[in-house]
Amino acid sequence: MEVIAVDGRNSSLSASTLVTVQILDVNDNSPVLVGDYSWKYLCTPRWEDQALVLASRDSDGPQHGGRLNFSLRSDATVRRNWKLTPINVTVCTCNVRGNCKIAAKPLEGMPTIQSAVGILLGTFAVIGTILIIIFVRLSYQNPKDSKETNQERAPLKI
Repeated sequence: MEVIAVDGRNSSLSASTLVTVQILDVNDNSPVLVGDYSWKYLCTPRWEDQALVLASRDSDGPQHGGRLNFSLRSDATVRRNWKLTPINVTVCTCNVRGNCKIAAKPLEGMPTIQSAVGILLGTFAVIGTILIIIFVRLSYQNPKDSKETNQERAPLKI
């Protein structure tokens, strides 16, 4: 196409050039829903928190397809009875079985390996201390028999 630029005050001042537009990619694929939704349903009268999650895909890919937007038609009845809410999804690298390879974070309040080992060693220390006390007390209550002990048991002669 030819582009001409003209000065607004003086039409004799102008310039023109040829511009070539090369279309590298045409958005020739429309988005489609992914999955089978024929078995899903919504109840009437409406239940609280009932929802239907729809997934879509554009074969042009993210670099050429752009962001997909869902919308309801402008009918007042439809807008009163239905609501679209976007949800956040986690996109991650998956292994060959389709499982996400994101490393699991430790749950808040859950013990770590170090705390579990500390608790275990502390428990053994308390049990060991109790057993030592019991054995020491038993050894003092039952003195061993010796020669002196046998003489003490003999009846006294007056």
